Amino acid sequence: MDIFFTNLKEEKHKLLIKNLTKEIEYLDYLISLHSDSEIKCNKFLNDYSNSLFTPLHEEDSAGVILN
Repeated sequence: MDIFFTNLKEEKHKLLIKNLTKEIEYLDYLISLHSDSEIKCNKFLNDYSNSLFTPLHEEDSAGVILN
C-alpha cells in the first residue's frame, strides 16, 4: 500500500508510516480475536478508530498525528 504525504519532511514521513503500520497490525490483531460479546468488541474498535487521528492544525487538513 503506497501512502504519499507531500507536505511532510522525509523523516516525519517515515515515522508516520512506521506508526501507521504498527496501528494497522494492532487493529488486525484485535479483529482476529474471538470475542464473547461482538457488540463490546465493535464499540471498542469504533471508539479506538475515532480517537486514532487528529489534525495537526485546523487549517491544515492534510496533517495527522496519532493520539
